[in-house]
Amino acid sequence: MRKAKRVISKTKTYGFNPWVDQFDAISQIMADTGEKESTVLRKLIDEALIARRRKVAHEEMDKGLAEGSASETLLAIQALLVKLVRQGETSLRVQDISLALLQDMFAETRAGRKAAWELLASGLKEKGASNAEIKKRFDTETNEARDFAYSTAKEIKRQQKK
Repeated sequence: MRKAKRVISKTKTYGFNPWVDQFDAISQIMADTGEKESTVLRKLIDEALIARRRKVAHEEMDKGLAEGSASETLLAIQALLVKLVRQGETSLRVQDISLALLQDMFAETRAGRKAAWELLASGLKEKGASNAEIKKRFDTETNEARDFAYSTAKEIKRQQKK
């Protein structure tokens, strides 16, 4: 008994002549999603390529498991875990150094700001400004600087998400 052959669609080409059932499926996807033909085809090709890569990876993994013993596999896993732990330790050391540098930077910034405000405050007092007015001006400028820093950080995060 012969299998029924698939029929090639003569009504539509996509740079190739699809099978009739492929053409029908693509048309159905376009109707369901409302996307253009080219977008649907690109997504289908992406899905097919991903599926093929997974299939090849699974075949290679199965082949490797079949060829190697369980003890060899465990040794390979152990070696990978040791490597990951070392990388994690290195990452933590780098973060510790970054934190120490950041703390030094904050301390220097604070000391410089305090010295500048002490000089400014003495000048403002000579001009007749009260302690409350000086404190209010300090707080206002602090809040403006904080708002600027936060908005800049948000903008950087927004740009990184693009």
